[in-house]
Amino acid sequence: MNICKQLGSGLIFVLFFVLFPVDRATADIKSLVMPGPVVQAHAGYEKQCERCHEPFSQQKQRQLCLDCHKPLAADLEKKEGFHGRSSVVETTECKHCHTEHTGRDADIVMLDRETFDHKQTDFKLEGAHKKVDCAGCHKEQKKIKPTASSSAPAGLFSQAPKGCYDCHKQKEPHKKRLGKNCQDCHKSESWSKVSYSHDKSVFRLNAMHKQVSCVLCHPGQRWKKI
Repeated sequence: MNICKQLGSGLIFVLFFVLFPVDRATADIKSLVMPGPVVQAHAGYEKQCERCHEPFSQQKQRQLCLDCHKPLAADLEKKEGFHGRSSVVETTECKHCHTEHTGRDADIVMLDRETFDHKQTDFKLEGAHKKVDCAGCHKEQKKIKPTASSSAPAGLFSQAPKGCYDCHKQKEPHKKRLGKNCQDCHKSESWSKVSYSHDKSVFRLNAMHKQVSCVLCHPGQRWKKI
């Protein structure tokens, strides 16, 4: 009986390829074995299984992911960012955390914003930054376009700017006259509290000059060539 079943299955398999063209048969088989739709970000590659899967080799799937997500591959190589700093990610398959074929609207990032420890990233939250809403620095994913070197979308969180000027330039009152090294005068504990050492300049403050208001010598916020 088992032999008959095996012969029957084999005959159906042969007839399938005889009755249908090879390309169509291959496409139909892929559709039959696919466990479910991929997420919206990967929808354009849903019929290109070879982009994410190597036949009979699950070990190569991680490398296929990194071939597409080049910014993450760079982080892993340089030991930067959340993925690059994590000792767990280094030895874990991508699919362990980012499970595909779970539907167009599935959340495969699996980020818990309430418990995420920012110390695991390149930007440690200090001072007033601890009170800033995540969306203040991390924009919506739909607004982030693919990078020039990769067809995959740029990282939603990893692509956030790290420099002071990147975030504060819209409210920067100095009209670009002081450069972009905001940290020379401002601290993360309070942006409004300014601390600048005039010893860094060509005019060191001595005696009564230490008590003079900045605006008396720098009218109109002219900081150079006074």
